[in-house]
Amino acid sequence: MLIKPKLIEITNIDGDILKFNISRLPAIVGREILAGYPSSLIPKVGEYKVNESLMIKLMSYVEGFNGNDEPIALNSYHVINSYVADTTTLMLIELEMFKYNFPFLKFEKSRGFLSSFVSKMKDDSFVDSCVNKFKVAAFDIYTKIKK
Repeated sequence: MLIKPKLIEITNIDGDILKFNISRLPAIVGREILAGYPSSLIPKVGEYKVNESLMIKLMSYVEGFNGNDEPIALNSYHVINSYVADTTTLMLIELEMFKYNFPFLKFEKSRGFLSSFVSKMKDDSFVDSCVNKFKVAAFDIYTKIKK
């Protein structure tokens, strides 16, 4: 069941206009998705399967429409692939879900969360700082496990 459904239209790469119902996320699901999405996309740190799992969870709060204009929940890998024909459309739906559920990320501005995050990832000192913090945390965990 969708929470505060919102009808959106997305133009796919073939120029066809597709309709989708998007939903607000329950609080804890939203927190899980927000916390996991960005870090699971970082090469060498994140894991694609984690990101894919979060994408499927996010998309389970989206409905596509069949040929009879009946809503179909996009709640599995196969259903998503059946109703979302291309990667661009999928990513635009994901972006709309993020805009609808996390308005504080300011996607409408020229330098929103994702572009800011990407620019920080290009800064070697920021990346080095993150890697060093990760190494310290991993060492701490390792030493606690060994005790």
